[in-house]
Amino acid sequence: IVGIPYIRLSRRGSLDTFHKPLSGPGGTILQQKAMNERVRRDGSVFPARVSAAVMENGQVISFYEDITEEQKMRVVIEESEARHRMYVENAPNGIVIFDGSGHVIDVNPAGCLLLKHSKESILSMNMSMSNLVGDEYDFMETIHVLKKEARAECEVVLHDEDGEHRIIRFEFVRLSLNQFMTFFVD
Repeated sequence: IVGIPYIRLSRRGSLDTFHKPLSGPGGTILQQKAMNERVRRDGSVFPARVSAAVMENGQVISFYEDITEEQKMRVVIEESEARHRMYVENAPNGIVIFDGSGHVIDVNPAGCLLLKHSKESILSMNMSMSNLVGDEYDFMETIHVLKKEARAECEVVLHDEDGEHRIIRFEFVRLSLNQFMTFFVD
């Protein structure tokens, strides 16, 4: 819609949804975070993202972008993330996600049971800490290998607080340049 005075736009209740104006080449640019529903020429309603620019003469130009496909994709992604979260949470093997420094980002319930630590405790740890993966294991060497090879595996002897020794088999994969995952079993 071209040439609507700013005050008229604000009477529609849009003023409170705009951010602080930014200066741009075409005048002051306002961006609206709230999604609005708009009506197409055929009468159908569609979700829209609204942007507006205040021209030097004080009039507002509004731009409406149909975000129907974006919203559909967002739903697909959210469903996929929920499904994958369910797989990880219910996996029989331990799973730990960590970064390139070894800081633990996430752990599943089976991982907590196998490592005999609470989720909160593991999230505060670093994979290279001896109380998490054992004294004899050089975890940072594994990260070095993962950055080159994308996969690594090892067996580590864990010394439990009760004196029990267990052998844990770890299989590591690189998820991105600085994010890794390990699957492990007792």
